[in-house]
Amino acid sequence: MLTVLSVCGRYLRAFIIIYLCLYSGNGIASLLPITIPGSILGMLILFALLASQILPVNWVKPGCHLIIRYMALLFVPISVGVMRPYRYSQRPVWPDRHLLRRQYFCGAGGSGRWRPAVARSSSAQGAER
Repeated sequence: MLTVLSVCGRYLRAFIIIYLCLYSGNGIASLLPITIPGSILGMLILFALLASQILPVNWVKPGCHLIIRYMALLFVPISVGVMRPYRYSQRPVWPDRHLLRRQYFCGAGGSGRWRPAVARSSSAQGAER
């Protein structure tokens, strides 16, 4: 039972240190006149503490291993959240080839004729005039 408590205590200590660095970075970022993300400043603070050996590596190692183990799982929702607004605000870089092929051969209305949709749309514009 003692080993379970000590392992849980090590994980708790690691996460408390990581979050303290994160929140101190956020606090410093709010005080700076330039825009720097607080998470970046928090990582720099954690790096400075570890590099100067003020903070022992063994104190942060269990939490870091746990975060790195599940890093791919943690980044999926973030990347989807970042890409969702980008998809609606930008035109696609590569057009959908199946859509272009269907419009070229079948036309936008799907008439089944083998003529380009571009030629039909230009003839339709002439008929409207």
